[in-house]
Amino acid sequence: MFTKPFSEIEFDDIEAFCARWPEGVRVEYKQQIPNTTPKIVSSLANTLGGIIKFGVETDEKNMPILPIEGMPSDRGIQERIVESAFNGIHPPVTPEVKVCDVPDKNGNVVVVVRVDESSQAPHAIQNSTKVYIRVDSTTQLANIDRIEYMLKRRENPQELSKRIINRIDERLTDYWYLTSDPVPNLTLISAPVFPYRPLVSPSEIYEYMRAQSSSQQSGILFSDHSPDFGTRQVVGGVCFVGPAIPYWEINEHGIIYLREKLHKSPYDGALHMPDDDEQIEYLVFRDLLKNNFELIEAAKHFYQRYDYLGDVEIAAKLRHVKRESLMFGNESRYKLIQSRPSLDSEISASVKCYARDLGESEKANDVIVNLLSQLLWGFNIRPGEWESTAYEMLKPWRIERR
Repeated sequence: MFTKPFSEIEFDDIEAFCARWPEGVRVEYKQQIPNTTPKIVSSLANTLGGIIKFGVETDEKNMPILPIEGMPSDRGIQERIVESAFNGIHPPVTPEVKVCDVPDKNGNVVVVVRVDESSQAPHAIQNSTKVYIRVDSTTQLANIDRIEYMLKRRENPQELSKRIINRIDERLTDYWYLTSDPVPNLTLISAPVFPYRPLVSPSEIYEYMRAQSSSQQSGILFSDHSPDFGTRQVVGGVCFVGPAIPYWEINEHGIIYLREKLHKSPYDGALHMPDDDEQIEYLVFRDLLKNNFELIEAAKHFYQRYDYLGDVEIAAKLRHVKRESLMFGNESRYKLIQSRPSLDSEISASVKCYARDLGESEKANDVIVNLLSQLLWGFNIRPGEWESTAYEMLKPWRIERR
């Protein structure tokens, strides 16, 4: 429920969650909707994000009392919660809210509120005079040191991420690019906007990657059959390396890194331009799209597995693409966009979204297309020329991963 699309949440999911999760730093239950809703919402946004459930009573051990009774339904519940959080918190917080009927309880409902860990923390209430955080199962005032920490974190949230990514780049330069003739390649990175805390231990990452290596639902598809399934332990995480395959690395801070060498395809035969004097090779649009899809799938599974709630940044960089052109199309037919070769050796792109957006197909597809639109601009390919084909190409891949 921390990451499941809200449109798919049903009462059975709520019941299963309540049977497992007591009140804690990321979970709060209330029998009724209190006037202190902005206080609770802001405290979760200032800490690790989390779930609030209204209509659920707890016992002396902070466990939900089953069966769930719910609370009386009232028109406009969802709108009032969102409005109280937006207007009562500064900077505003906009939580997800869903109202679910409780079966056989005379129209009673449970209201589920999901709050993401915020990149704009600290959030304050009561005319910006009080800042709250979660401590165990309680909501408490933050002290001056904690507020100062959040303010500093907001000033330069990606310094740690940059250091980690630079270290990965250096490792790859030593391991992968031993030739004096650099080839075009694509780097894709998914990282929390605030990578200030480890999400998981390196040993857990190792076991996670072992499980993913044999999963047909994962974007991390390994082909190495050695005892360590092709992995290497690196500082803070685990990477997967091998000849002629993509380089994957997952770091304990939730940074997922993919680099792939891009092959070039000849535009020849029946498709060869009649006035060309020589065979020309092009980068292939499908490869760019597929790699973006695989990175998003890997990030989705990882963040869902470790219940990460918060902002993420998806970044892409094409390297060594100066004077390269792009072949655009799908598996059965290709056409050449009449574009000039890229004038830049490197082309970069980035998109920010919520981690939970990656689990919703339409939003995840929009992230991919947004990234590609920034990359394709460098090949003189304008918006409106390719998006519909990209969405069509993504459909069968998503069906395969269901």
